[in-house]
Amino acid sequence: MSYNGYENYETWNVCLWWNNDENSYHFYRHYAPFTARSVEEFVRENMPEGTPDFDSPADYDNVNWHEVAENFNE
Repeated sequence: MSYNGYENYETWNVCLWWNNDENSYHFYRHYAPFTARSVEEFVRENMPEGTPDFDSPADYDNVNWHEVAENFNE
């Protein structure tokens, strides 16, 4: 199942929060390129409680970090 072109809601939501704001975009672009592991560490460090739309930080467990890394590296 997919969500707005992403593997699932959680993956889409992480990409949405980081791509929806120009300052955030420029901030993380400074750290590119990302791997799945490095993007997960980066996102969890900068949003430790999850995105504002997550029920809990455990929602990060459902994120496809490879897809997020691809998105961040575009």
